[in-house]
Amino acid sequence: QTFIVGFVIAMVLYMTLLIYGVSTMRSVLEEKTAHIVEILVSSLRPVHLLLGKILGVAAVGLTQYLIWMVTGGLVAGYGTALASAISPQGIPFKLQVPESLLAYMVIFFLTGYFLYASLFASVGAVVSSEQDAQQLQMPVMSPLILSVILLNVVLRDPNSTTSVVLSMVPFFAPLLMLVRIAFQTPPFWQIALSIGLLVVTTLGVVWFASRIYRVGILMYGKRPSLVEILRWARYS
Repeated sequence: QTFIVGFVIAMVLYMTLLIYGVSTMRSVLEEKTAHIVEILVSSLRPVHLLLGKILGVAAVGLTQYLIWMVTGGLVAGYGTALASAISPQGIPFKLQVPESLLAYMVIFFLTGYFLYASLFASVGAVVSSEQDAQQLQMPVMSPLILSVILLNVVLRDPNSTTSVVLSMVPFFAPLLMLVRIAFQTPPFWQIALSIGLLVVTTLGVVWFASRIYRVGILMYGKRPSLVEILRWARYS
């Protein structure tokens, strides 16, 4: 049961972070290529446009989580009632998910989503075509993919030094720390430190992404180099 809960939650979080991050990137790219963004930035600041887009997609993700939880609760309740009717002597298996784990799942989804969505939005802002976006999105997706590969390390020994260090890395924490919590809850200071590092890193990434976004959304033509992108971040 512990293995099932931990693995399923990790995969759900991985898929939602990836899907909604890519959706944010494509939304930015669509507005840019359709020249809608010029009208939008005339009414509000680019950073507000970026945060509004990220918050809007996050609301969609949380709504989907809520639907899944309500549906899962209804299905579980119906299954329990059906099993009791078929076998009144007892139910052989009952899946239990602690409420604290669901709360941590929402926390890591929000922080992880803001982290990756900001990076994906930056990719959408600096490119002018879907082909360029597909090439640039791989560096952003790599930490998420690597997190799934590193799940084996955490599954073997959640409290090893390697697992603890990896779960503190902000780009790995949304998946790896959540899996550690699901398997064997670590000391609270480790969870708090992981969330704190993730929040600080997310704020820095959002600030950096907003600097790139405000310049990139109005740039068209050739894809900029890394040096040019870093130069955009220094513009006042």
